[in-house]
Amino acid sequence: MKKLELLSFGLVKVDQLTDFTMEPSKDKGPKALQLSLFEDLKDLDPMDHDFYYRFKCDGEACPTHKMKIIDWELGQLCRRSRSRGRTGEELKEYIAGRFVDVMFSSDRETYLYVGTHRWHPNSFMVCGGFYFKKDE
Repeated sequence: MKKLELLSFGLVKVDQLTDFTMEPSKDKGPKALQLSLFEDLKDLDPMDHDFYYRFKCDGEACPTHKMKIIDWELGQLCRRSRSRGRTGEELKEYIAGRFVDVMFSSDRETYLYVGTHRWHPNSFMVCGGFYFKKDE
């Protein structure tokens, strides 16, 4: 019998970012709790929007992947932006400034940490990313 291996976390090299979208959040659950190293638990308002990358990975014949971004930094940036009155297209452009323009500029090589969630074991989501200047 062949052993089935389940992957739950990985690192993907992005060859090309093809789209960055913002959609109204489908999850209207309760506030999240944020544990801090030096403080007590804090309530965090749920995000009003979900953000997605569509990209081609470095693999041959990659059809493209669309993955929800669940990066903690993105959530905090959204909450701070909302508290400063940014909404709609202005919010998307502000978020894209960091999560697209900086991370995926043509002089950078970008990798995404992707993982599954216990509630969605068959769907990978973007947990974070890192990037650096390409060798010339």
